[in-house]
Amino acid sequence: MLYKHIKVGRVMHQTTYNAMKKWHWSVQIVPASQGYADTMEEALEAIRSWCLGIPDLEEQVEDKRNRKGMYAWGDGT
Repeated sequence: MLYKHIKVGRVMHQTTYNAMKKWHWSVQIVPASQGYADTMEEALEAIRSWCLGIPDLEEQVEDKRNRKGMYAWGDGT
């Protein structure tokens, strides 16, 4: 899942673990979180809700954007 073109989360269809819930979601910014949902829409909403509750979301996204730019130039720091 992207926020302002930066990856903040992921939704995956589960085929092996926790068969009762078909969709696994995870937030990949701080504070991170993860869980399971019955539908893809519920999983996406879980990520949206979690991310929009992060007080410094904008700063984290901007930091990721800046670091991504450095990696693109091969800086590697």
